[in-house]
Amino acid sequence: MVRASLEANAANAFLAVTPSNGMTWQYRASTGGNTANNNTTGLSAPQWVRLVRNGNSFTGYRSTNGVNWVQQGNSVTIAMASNVYAGLAVTAHNNSSMCLAVFDNVTVPGWTNWVLPPPPPALTGAAGNARVSLVWAASTSRGAAQA
Repeated sequence: MVRASLEANAANAFLAVTPSNGMTWQYRASTGGNTANNNTTGLSAPQWVRLVRNGNSFTGYRSTNGVNWVQQGNSVTIAMASNVYAGLAVTAHNNSSMCLAVFDNVTVPGWTNWVLPPPPPALTGAAGNARVSLVWAASTSRGAAQA
């Protein structure tokens, strides 16, 4: 996912593999705007995903092997500053359910100015009924958030 800001309604571009929708290319072209998406059903994990930014043009791709790529939906123009937020996103879309995602082979070619926040201070975990609760002290790092 690439976001213009960390606000909930931020402009963004996002690729995901989902259990019910297969591969989805989702985007919000402007802050506060509507979210649009393009789904390809019948696909399941594992999948390779590639999100390409060329200026303000964003294009999503999918692959079963990391070699042969297929464009997912159409390219979209999203006006974003040079500095953006990029990350790996996981959601269950259900507050009473958990989900698991495994990411590997993650690369960001050509990026020279990334800033990674330090590990959260005072991290503790407690196992529960099919859940793990994580608690940590607030971070003073720019852009860090507590779940």
